[in-house]
Amino acid sequence: RTRWLIEAGRPVLLFAARFHEQKNPQVLPALVKGLIARGHNILLLLAGDGPERGWLERNLVAQFPWHCRMIGPVAPHEMPILMAIADLLILPSRSEGIALVLYEALAMGVVPVATEVGGQRELVNMDCGILVPPARGLAEVLVAKVDLLLNDPQLRRDMSRRGRVRMERMHSLEGMGDRMHDILVDAIEASKQRPKARGAEIADEFAIALIERTLAEEAREEVWTERRNEGRPMPGIVSALARWARKAPGIGRVA
Repeated sequence: RTRWLIEAGRPVLLFAARFHEQKNPQVLPALVKGLIARGHNILLLLAGDGPERGWLERNLVAQFPWHCRMIGPVAPHEMPILMAIADLLILPSRSEGIALVLYEALAMGVVPVATEVGGQRELVNMDCGILVPPARGLAEVLVAKVDLLLNDPQLRRDMSRRGRVRMERMHSLEGMGDRMHDILVDAIEASKQRPKARGAEIADEFAIALIERTLAEEAREEVWTERRNEGRPMPGIVSALARWARKAPGIGRVA
């Protein structure tokens, strides 16, 4: 914060993305205006570049110079510095696969407020972030969700901690490598058993299998977290299932 001349304790929001229509930066002026109206002395940092940069400078930075700052392009080794400053990541995209910046934010303990598009829900759940539908009235919904988090520092800290834990448990580089290995091995074995099957059929089967494994891991993680937070012991059958899941090939290592 000293490096970027940001006062201690001031809430910092980060928009780190390509300045492109797909990332929906057009919603940011209404977001900033709404938060100011609710009494928040926020600072929105804009990190990136793209065709919408001029629009952002005219319609956001120039309109709210005290509350918005254009950082521009950021080198990869600089991104952790911005993440360390930020309290919340704002990502109101119209479409995504799973945005890489969400992985970075969760790993750095930054709580994301993003749109529920593409596969975002596979990474961000209600324990560690907030996803909202990209529907009409998006700006108002984002204002309400960010307002909630800014008014509840303890909730923000809890979500930050759980996001970091989620990344450590489920999305390590080692785990991703193991999972990719398992998928490729399974695909090779399936092609041997069904050499005449069409590629699309095999792809569909593996997509369904991967989704089922992911959902199983998600359910196990949520039950485990809920009971631990409530101070309740794991029931016998859930404990047995958890032990089985940890040992089962592929389960528990979904990247």
